[in-house]
Amino acid sequence: MSKRMIGIIAVAMLLDSFGFRYDLHAVPGSDVANEGGSSRSRSKQFIIHGKDGHTRGAFCVFCEEVKDELLEVLGQKDRWRSPIVLQLRGHTSDIASDQTVRPKIFRLAGGGFRIQADIEINEEFTAELLRGEIVRLILAEQILRPHPKADFKGSRSVLPEWLCVGVVEAIDHRRQGRPSRLFSSLVKSEQAVPLTDVIFAEKGGGNSISGEIYRASCCCLILALLGQDSGSMKVGRMISDLAVFRGSPKALLEKHFPEIEKSGHSLEQWWSLELASMAQPTVKDILDPLETERALKESLKVRYIPRTENSRSAPSMRKGARRILGFLRPVKKAEDKAEEVAPESGNFVEVDISEYRRFMDLSGSTELLDDIEVKLLHLSYRAFPLHRPMIRDYQAVLTQLARGKHSGIDEKLSELAAARVALAGLAGEATDYINWYEATQVKNRSGAFTVYKRAFEDLHRPLPPRRDSLSKYLDELDKEFYRD
Repeated sequence: MSKRMIGIIAVAMLLDSFGFRYDLHAVPGSDVANEGGSSRSRSKQFIIHGKDGHTRGAFCVFCEEVKDELLEVLGQKDRWRSPIVLQLRGHTSDIASDQTVRPKIFRLAGGGFRIQADIEINEEFTAELLRGEIVRLILAEQILRPHPKADFKGSRSVLPEWLCVGVVEAIDHRRQGRPSRLFSSLVKSEQAVPLTDVIFAEKGGGNSISGEIYRASCCCLILALLGQDSGSMKVGRMISDLAVFRGSPKALLEKHFPEIEKSGHSLEQWWSLELASMAQPTVKDILDPLETERALKESLKVRYIPRTENSRSAPSMRKGARRILGFLRPVKKAEDKAEEVAPESGNFVEVDISEYRRFMDLSGSTELLDDIEVKLLHLSYRAFPLHRPMIRDYQAVLTQLARGKHSGIDEKLSELAAARVALAGLAGEATDYINWYEATQVKNRSGAFTVYKRAFEDLHRPLPPRRDSLSKYLDELDKEFYRD
């Protein structure tokens, strides 16, 4: 095997460990051969320096994928002006430095800016880390694009933290199919971050939990703004205005989204309504096996009013007598009828569908079965795939009960109950295995304790050799006094 082929395989294994998805055939042939040269991406916006041609080509493809996802989320076209330069250094065996990616923006003499990032490929380098930094650089270019002569000396950070974090999370949220689980957990936890805290924060919290809540809140804010009328256009104008706008983030939102104030809601009220709206589950939010089992158990419950002694004597009365008594009774008002029909909640009885004999002889049994049918129909859209055949079997049982045919119902319900218990047991075992695997086998961690882990490992590393004169003198003394 040639040295060039060995190098290609080694680079492929390296980038695969980073999580890159790339195609070497998409890289121009002229950009693949030069060692230590430069490569340009498909749109010509990204210029990669350093490393070999195959590594630069993979970086070009990865950067273009990130940009395509960002533009699709924001609903924008590719209209870049300033190129983005990436300088690659280091190796995966290198000790992690304090800053793996160092972004820089230089003001050019003739107007415009040079956007650059020095990337140290070390043991802490990951594709997700690079993805976030690429998003940050593209947003910075969009901010600077309309203002090539803007002066930022002494000004605050041009790129707000909530905007960068929100766009990164929105891209990942869209890649997962836009599930509402993230926002529903945020609402149920009652730890939703107020909007003022989101837009004024500089960092995403001091620990992993607060950081997750902050990132989810930023994602919700970006999606909520994009969901407004002409949201993509207004978000684009807001990003372009960041370079020259000197007001508060709250004033920036009110300027580009005046309809929020005109709707009669304050920003905080609008924020609460948007969170609640996004927390509503959709058809795409598939429940896991245990959640489906709990939802199925609730759907099969029947809530009815048991028959009293007075109601038991009513069927013995002839229809003609009841009709005559109805004419003789005084007409009741609607309020009196409502009080008569709606009994106290304590009078209701709740049973499982397996106890169908307790309510099937009631006059409203058909309506009770219809209610269960509607709940099962709604559940079938979001149920775990293995539960869907069971739901269809339960629907067939309801149809048979509605027709007054009870033959074989008990056996069918017993079989379904046993199948549900077995499936719940398997799901519990699978959950335990996944938790064990994540706790003991997964190499990629959350990053919450990365600083402590790095400090612990640094303490156990041998100190690098020092080349100063004093160290050389001490080394010579060691050789002189500590000879074997």
